[in-house]
Amino acid sequence: MKVLVITVLFGVLTLVGFSQKKIKKLDIKEEGFSVNIKYQPILDKIESKGITVIITPLAANELNVLFSQSNQLDGKFDYSYFEASRDSYFLKNQKKKREKSDSEFLLEGIEWLVDNEKINQLEYIELRQQVLTDFIPDYKNELSDAENITFSNPYFLGNTYLNMFKIDLINSTSSVIKFDENILIKNGNNVSTKLSSDFVNAKLVETNTLNLNKSLTLKRYNLDMPILIPPNTTVTKYFSVLPIELSSDKLEIIIPNYSQSLSWKVIKNQDKINKQYSYYEFALSSVFQGQVLYGLNYIFLGSNSAPTAYVGDSKIFISSDDTEKKIEAFILTLYGDQLYFARKSDIRAMDYLDVTKNKRFIVTLDTEKLTEVKRKGK
Repeated sequence: MKVLVITVLFGVLTLVGFSQKKIKKLDIKEEGFSVNIKYQPILDKIESKGITVIITPLAANELNVLFSQSNQLDGKFDYSYFEASRDSYFLKNQKKKREKSDSEFLLEGIEWLVDNEKINQLEYIELRQQVLTDFIPDYKNELSDAENITFSNPYFLGNTYLNMFKIDLINSTSSVIKFDENILIKNGNNVSTKLSSDFVNAKLVETNTLNLNKSLTLKRYNLDMPILIPPNTTVTKYFSVLPIELSSDKLEIIIPNYSQSLSWKVIKNQDKINKQYSYYEFALSSVFQGQVLYGLNYIFLGSNSAPTAYVGDSKIFISSDDTEKKIEAFILTLYGDQLYFARKSDIRAMDYLDVTKNKRFIVTLDTEKLTEVKRKGK
């Protein structure tokens, strides 16, 4: 009986030693600046020779979705796009006949989680990218090229967007009209001309970022002269200029053959960023039926977490200013030949700190075993 008591006490002491460490804080200094620009129309609509011109300044990143969707169009009379297909179903079932690699096993587990509504689509994408980045050395590079939202946007050059304008050309007459005009962009003493498709294309080649999608976007949307406007038709195109310094509070666009110029008041707000942030560091681990799983962990925080909390290397960092805020986290763990999953939505830093004793506790997530996902097929 005495031996049993001693053994139990030893086990408890070991667990306490595992769970408690001194409080650790991480101080981060954030420096930089933020710029917000707005264009307030003074005159954004002019008319001459039967053509009404409306020009709108816009942010080039706002066009990413439009360009991406346009490049999914197909000239066939009958075409489809599948998120899931019969081919992928039978391929998945073929994989069950052999033992899966760690990456295949994890990816299948992630598919099961989203299919069974344990995670949403954004969480699925984040988890999948974590696994692929971990197992495929070049995946980060592939992701930034093939899956980045700018993949179809030719106006993203050298990690910088060009200044963009939308132009609507309205022909209210009963005849075809040719629009063939120079366009000058003026801000203070700085005067620019719109960039041609050839120029943008050449810069994409120089930066090794030209692809078929960007070429098609230029062909479909870029304003190249001359352009024929059919009767009673509005044609919408886009044009770009190199990034403008905006030293003046007025932006003008001059079309020489028009008696009036288009203009906007430029409202530019620039703020310096010089702040200090402190975060408490906590170890984060998955637990199954009271046992800590020392496996391969993939962790994701809920969308409301930043800037309160971040994760990295099986640790969670929670802002010292938000110790009472509830953080949501979930974890997928590969341990042996099993997958384990947990979600916890009420993590608060204050519940894992004992300031008087200078102690912090490990954040544990009680997992469920994903018995439906098996490494080996039957």
